[in-house]
Amino acid sequence: QLGILYARGGKAEEAIQLYEKGLEFAPTSTLLLNNYANALAQQGRHQKAIEIYKRSLDHSTDDPEVYMNLCKAQLALGRSEQAALSYEKAVQRDPSLRDAYSHLQKQL
Repeated sequence: QLGILYARGGKAEEAIQLYEKGLEFAPTSTLLLNNYANALAQQGRHQKAIEIYKRSLDHSTDDPEVYMNLCKAQLALGRSEQAALSYEKAVQRDPSLRDAYSHLQKQL
């Protein structure tokens, strides 16, 4: 929770440090991995964020938000084909995301 507060408060580096510490104790926590990747992406470290999102998906492929976050990071690096695949995987898992993220679909 503290990591999320730091990230939302513009203190992404502090959030990253907390997530890294947490992952020492729970390396397969998809929640920690996703939040860690979000903080990395917030700092513009999209390649590293993509690696962490994929690591999260190695442990659970059910969370559509992870796919959507992966899509955004891939778009930030100009990887629109990969982003389109991630977007579709997110929408397959939760069709309501199509409307919520319609602005992303226009970028694909």
